[in-house]
Amino acid sequence: VPLPDDVCEIGQGLVDNECKDCKDLGQGSFDNKCVDCNEVLQGSNTNPNTAECECSEGQKISEDRSKCEDSAVVPLPDDVCEIGQGLVDNECKDCKDLGQGSFDNKCVDCNEVLQGSNTNPNTAECECSEGQKISEDRSKCEDSAVVPLPDDV
Repeated sequence: VPLPDDVCEIGQGLVDNECKDCKDLGQGSFDNKCVDCNEVLQGSNTNPNTAECECSEGQKISEDRSKCEDSAVVPLPDDVCEIGQGLVDNECKDCKDLGQGSFDNKCVDCNEVLQGSNTNPNTAECECSEGQKISEDRSKCEDSAVVPLPDDV
């Protein structure tokens, strides 16, 4: 069981029951211990500023805390911010004030994040053109497979 994170300062580990700076020992800090990062947390590196063992961008620490693994980014629920807003420094901001559109609770350049989309002039949401929908992987707009209803319905 890992010790609580606040036993030692960031970048320190317990050595002989005292908190020591891990970088002074040529090591990284992980779970309040000074360790060789990649040996204890497979695929990790020592952060040059904090001396913490960390995974590369787009990765997270596995549940058993033994290795770095690809992070399956799950979009935030739609109701974190209001329509047309996105999280900027953990606060909801109006994306249009930043000259951007809103997508998955972030302020973004719509066509870069959601290929083929545009910013709605009223709501500031990134949206696909009429007759298109967002692809399953949420990366682009694609034609909707909508079958038109017969005229006699």
